[in-house]
Order: sequence, then C-alpha cells, then structure tokens
Amino acid sequence: MSLAAYGVQGTVDDSHWAQMLLQLGDGRAGMSVRSGLVVSAATGTRLLNVSPGQCLQAGVYVIAAAGSTYTTTVAANTATNSRYDLICMQVDWLAAEAAYTAAGGDASPDAAGAAAKLAGASLVAVQGAAAASPALPTLTQNAGTLWQTPLARVLVRPGVTQIASADVLFYQPADVEKTISGEVVLSAGGTDPSSKAVSFPPSYFASTPRVVITANADVPANVTQNLSATGRSASGFTANISRSTTTSVTCSWIASGL
Repeated sequence: MSLAAYGVQGTVDDSHWAQMLLQLGDGRAGMSVRSGLVVSAATGTRLLNVSPGQCLQAGVYVIAAAGSTYTTTVAANTATNSRYDLICMQVDWLAAEAAYTAAGGDASPDAAGAAAKLAGASLVAVQGAAAASPALPTLTQNAGTLWQTPLARVLVRPGVTQIASADVLFYQPADVEKTISGEVVLSAGGTDPSSKAVSFPPSYFASTPRVVITANADVPANVTQNLSATGRSASGFTANISRSTTTSVTCSWIASGL
C-alpha cells in the first residue's frame, strides 16, 4: 500500500483533476454547482426540452449557452408496463480526448480544444426497465472517464408518443445555506431601547435568515439585556438592545439562511 499525492508538479492530468474537484462538491450527486438546465415536456415524439444553464460536475464545467435550444428524446416503450428514464448531463472524457486528437491535438490547440468542448458534454436519456413497479436505471459515474448526473426523472408509459408534463420530475438542486456576519454599534440612551438597521448585500438571501446578536465581551453585563433582531427580511434586520446605562454597545451579529 502506498500514498500518492496529486496536485504537485507533474502529477495532474484531466482524470485526476476531475476526481480532485469532485471532492470539493456536495459529494452526493457529483454536481456541486448548477443553474438552469430545467427539464420539461416538449411538443414532439417523446421530446423533452432542457433550458440553458451551467453546471460543475465531477470537475468539469459545462455551459448550455442562452439563445440555443436543447432537447433530448426518450426511446419508445413497447412493453405493457411503464418505465423510468433519467435525463442526464453526461461528461465523456474519452470522447473529448478522441475529438482533441482528431482535430490536431497539441499541434492545433485552439481547434482541438474547441472540438473537445463539443464532444465532452451531452444530454442523454438513460433508459430504465419496464416493470409493474419500475426502478430508476443505474448511472455511470466514473470521474475522469464517464459521468452521468441526473437532471430529471421521466415516467415513460406504454405506447406513449407525447410525454405529459406531470410525468416529468425535475431534480431541483439542494439549496446551500449561506452565512454573513458583521458588527453594529448601538448608541447610548439610558434605559430606552436603541436600534439600528442592518442591510445585507443585494440578493444575498432569497428568504428571511436567522439572526443572532451578541454584545462584545468587554461590555458590562447590565447593558446586554434584551438583545434582539426585529423586522427581519431577506434584505436586512433591525438590531435592538435595552440597557440600564448610557454606554454605547458594540454587538456582533451573524445571519444564516438560504
């Protein structure tokens, strides 16, 4: 048994890079960043639309540029039972390498790189097996070789020619909680509550976050009564404190949410 360090000089190829970045993602589906790429039923024989978007999966960044149309088709179901297909974003390192070589490789890096970009990613429908209680198909997920990440599940009914919207389940990416913190100084003013508005960066939170306010450690105990955050929203909150002295109070706050 031996240890191997990848990331030092001369050690990282495309496969190792993919496996390294995979560890930085959420680790559950291999896709750490995704926007758009919404799958929906389209008019046409078992046709599905995929909206423009982008993703980082298994170390590869894929862009489906705006202004283009992206579609995929599920195969006919000639069985008597339904099946589940998975619409996937597929990254194929071997196909990209073959395209790179065919386009001139290192001798023509610009053309070869462009060819590899086109060959490296595709939208595919991975077919399941028809059954009375159909199961999801098994995906290939080998970073550096071939990786399929599911975007949506499609119920393919027997003999269907037009996929119904109700039979498409889009896999919405899990929201990632964000945290932001700062300090606020509440001015002196006897026993009356003092307050100050705090604003978050624009569009930082999509919904109202949790807020905790803590008076700094060097503040006397009798001025740290009734710390609270009121008027909370996705754009900010109001810091409040009631105290029994006229001392200004510096408070730390932290907000966490989606």
